[in-house]
Amino acid sequence: MYNKLKQKNIAIEEVLKVAFEKNAAPTAIYNLDTSIAMVNDAYCETSGYTREEVIGMSWLKLLPPGEFERLKEYNTQRLANPETAPNKYDFAFYTKNGELRYGFASIATLLEQELIIMSIVDITEAKKLAEERDRKNQELQKLIETRNKDIALSVSQLVANKEDNQWCYRKLKS
Repeated sequence: MYNKLKQKNIAIEEVLKVAFEKNAAPTAIYNLDTSIAMVNDAYCETSGYTREEVIGMSWLKLLPPGEFERLKEYNTQRLANPETAPNKYDFAFYTKNGELRYGFASIATLLEQELIIMSIVDITEAKKLAEERDRKNQELQKLIETRNKDIALSVSQLVANKEDNQWCYRKLKS
């Protein structure tokens, strides 16, 4: 493909730039110091930030406290030895308006260029649906437990009534 592009006098940089900009997935390029160097339109739409607001900002500022330490550790691992750091994972982040969203990140490390590329799939709706499903499953489990207790109580009452009836029957016969 590269040779074909060269033959057509198309610069590979231009192809990559278009692919980056037109990508439907929010994508950002970070410097090794965690500052954001470049983002595409999809990133701006998802985060709520403009390019001007986000360029130069540390991506760590977009994370809730629970995610901050975990992703900072991933970044430390990535810089020390990219092969040992996770390159795909779920994470939570804040948008400009403070909304908590969830993403699935795919990371590529370009240490020679001192850059990290991150593409994100927004999984917020799927995460919310899964949480709702889990909540409903817990409610159903509690309902089943309650019904089982009710059934056990009813059975023990029936057994007690049967024993009472048998006692009354024996008394009446004697």
